[in-house]
Amino acid sequence: MVIYLERAISQQRFTLSNSNWQPCLLSAFIIAAKQAFDEPLFNQDIASVLRISNVRVAQISAWEASFLTLIRFNTYIELKAYATCAFQLQACYEEARGERFQFFTFLMSQAAGAFPQGQAA
Repeated sequence: MVIYLERAISQQRFTLSNSNWQPCLLSAFIIAAKQAFDEPLFNQDIASVLRISNVRVAQISAWEASFLTLIRFNTYIELKAYATCAFQLQACYEEARGERFQFFTFLMSQAAGAFPQGQAA
């Protein structure tokens, strides 16, 4: 999500502002979630899980389409870029909270719970 936001902000024809940050954040989150899961995700389901009741799903879909156009449908993220971003977020968390957070350990524990024994990669 952060990488997609950085891609949007890097476009000279776009400026993040008080009026568009929420749709941008939601769109980047939706796109990242759809890329991360092996099963299809629908905006209706995401709106339900996030308890978004003040925005119609059609509007969320329109924001997503506009955001995809803004980042030129570039949803591919290289592993190195992902790892760099993850470590930077971890460092920011640790600096702000004064405690260590093992991001990759957390992800692996979540993945291990999602698969029967011996199937987690």
